[in-house]
Amino acid sequence: MKGPKPNLTNVIPMKPDQGEIMLPPDPPDYMTPEGMDAFIELAPELTRLGRLEKRYIHQFAAYCEAVGGFMRATRDRAIEGDFYKSTGGRNGTQQKRTAAVGLQIDHIKLMNSLSALFGLSPVDEQRLRTDGQGDLFDQIKKAMSGAED
Repeated sequence: MKGPKPNLTNVIPMKPDQGEIMLPPDPPDYMTPEGMDAFIELAPELTRLGRLEKRYIHQFAAYCEAVGGFMRATRDRAIEGDFYKSTGGRNGTQQKRTAAVGLQIDHIKLMNSLSALFGLSPVDEQRLRTDGQGDLFDQIKKAMSGAED
């Protein structure tokens, strides 16, 4: 083919028509009230960004349920406190974490792992962007050719 090679920086990815409004999916019926609140809060923005489609509803519902569990554990922790004293046993009196603390930690871990799938942290959002990786040897090529930035 004659002529200069195509410049891929001028290619614009296809997007839905501006008139087409993408509505967020409805939350599944099996969700807890706290999970449903998280779903209703986050789904519109993720749909707008193109990260939440109908086929991902159950995975996203799992994330929202982790958020709901975190909220419940946080409320329980405020009521129960962080520690209780265990009496008896061969080691005497000990301070142990309440169940709410352990549940809160478990829900935080689950939230962190599932949130990565939808770009809900700055690092994950950057990873999901479609800007491409760039050229690994771009700086070396420029240095060898004498071109300056």
